[in-house]
Amino acid sequence: MPTAEETFEPLPPPPPWGEESGARDLASLVSAALRPPAVDEVQIDVDDLDAPSPRLVELLYRRFRGDGTRVRAALGQLRGRFQCLADYVDTVLAAEGVPAWVLPYVDVDTLGSEWCKTGLIWVVDDAGDDEHDAGLYVFRG
Repeated sequence: MPTAEETFEPLPPPPPWGEESGARDLASLVSAALRPPAVDEVQIDVDDLDAPSPRLVELLYRRFRGDGTRVRAALGQLRGRFQCLADYVDTVLAAEGVPAWVLPYVDVDTLGSEWCKTGLIWVVDDAGDDEHDAGLYVFRG
């Protein structure tokens, strides 16, 4: 009768997930993924962005009751326009290098809500109209 070592092939080594982030196991990888990025970790070159849409400027003027200084400051913190908050969280997690196979286990809706509650980000809802789909604009807090 063959022994267990003779009958079964050894398991292959685990995938090299998280090596670039220093993660050694699944728990540390998930912890790193759920940690909101620090303000200086997510950088966007404002010069690369297109001019803000008149629709967004109008929404911001309404939000800040005509205060142009606050509108200009908000435009400097713009992260983008997304269909929903979960889409933004997916974008951040992908940019942070979270492996695609981990993403189904991350509750992106709750994570986005927590980022809003803690002030890491804030949003302006856009109900849409005949020319624009509904969505939201995300700003750094």
